[in-house]
Amino acid sequence: LRRSDLATWERVEGPHHLRTLECRCQLAFLVSYQGRDAEARELCDEVLPVLRRILGPNHIYSRNLQGLKDTSQLHDLE
Repeated sequence: LRRSDLATWERVEGPHHLRTLECRCQLAFLVSYQGRDAEARELCDEVLPVLRRILGPNHIYSRNLQGLKDTSQLHDLE
């Protein structure tokens, strides 16, 4: 997954389409796994409100991304 993939999804499907949101979630997880927690948190901050509004706060994507954000904040405390 590359940022260019995300840009393509946003251009083709729109920023609030499920595929675009999935791509943004995957990107957040990937950068977190690379140890780039601040960047992952920033991505979470961008997409979480949209996910919650469109899919609801209890949807698996919303919960997983909130968990990622919480975990990345814990890494900063270590």
